[in-house]
Amino acid sequence: MERTVEESWNLITGWLEQHLPAAYEALQPPASPAAVEAISKAVGRPLPPDVLAWLNLSNGMRVVTDFGNLLPFFFTPLTCEAMLTRHRMMRSIYSDMPHEDADGPAGSYSFVWLDTFLPLAASGTDVDLFVDLRDGELHGCVGALDATDGSTGSIWPSTAVMLSQVADAFVLGRPVQWTYPSGDSTEYRPQLEGGRLSWD
Repeated sequence: MERTVEESWNLITGWLEQHLPAAYEALQPPASPAAVEAISKAVGRPLPPDVLAWLNLSNGMRVVTDFGNLLPFFFTPLTCEAMLTRHRMMRSIYSDMPHEDADGPAGSYSFVWLDTFLPLAASGTDVDLFVDLRDGELHGCVGALDATDGSTGSIWPSTAVMLSQVADAFVLGRPVQWTYPSGDSTEYRPQLEGGRLSWD
């Protein structure tokens, strides 16, 4: 069942408070309007309503690793400041590479990081979750980009769907569906052991 961002986030934070207080305490208060505006200006596009709704509830998480990763399969939500830093860094890394995929529809493959990719969550490796702000039917979808292989295309059709699936995984035990462009998918279930959250 897909919920609103607020409904999903309330379920997620309630579960964290009860089962993983270290992660709950790492959650940041809502982002300021100025921080949100800075992100929108950097990517050159308005942010989707579900992303705005999430930032109005929480400005990501502090960079801590002792509790594991909140999002499957090894990602931690970024603060607005970290989103900007990551966006600038990725833009610099890929500045000399062809950007022919910039005109492709949202959710389509890109080998390089595009200005219209909004960093959403980091893994601590060379893989990032991002919101695809290119035009098209899948505008606002969530994908992943690997520095070696390029983007996955759309994993979730929106941030709202991603959060709804995570909430379902926590409170109902349902798997999160990581979907590939081919239509194949991998199921991830949260595992809590020794005060750490992982996704198997």
